[in-house]
Amino acid sequence: MKHSLEDSLLEWLQDNEGVHKKVHLYILGEEWGYSPESLARALRHLAETEKIHVTYYQGKYAKNLAQYSAEKPPEPVKVTYREVIINGDRIMQRVEV
Repeated sequence: MKHSLEDSLLEWLQDNEGVHKKVHLYILGEEWGYSPESLARALRHLAETEKIHVTYYQGKYAKNLAQYSAEKPPEPVKVTYREVIINGDRIMQRVEV
């Protein structure tokens, strides 16, 4: 039975844990014989149907670059610091929000 590009992509993402950058998935699609445009359409459709999760990151030369995963990645922990004085010493204390 022949798999569609979406099925193959979803299966690959489920077998390979973690988040994967779009450029790496483009390379994988080219190895399978698909164009980057076809792969982008398949990724967009899988994301719209909520079969995969999309997160964005800030690259060195571009912003809002996409990365994909089969599972929802954990939320990043927000950390702030506050100044505390203990026995006359100033100490920075880490506070997770």
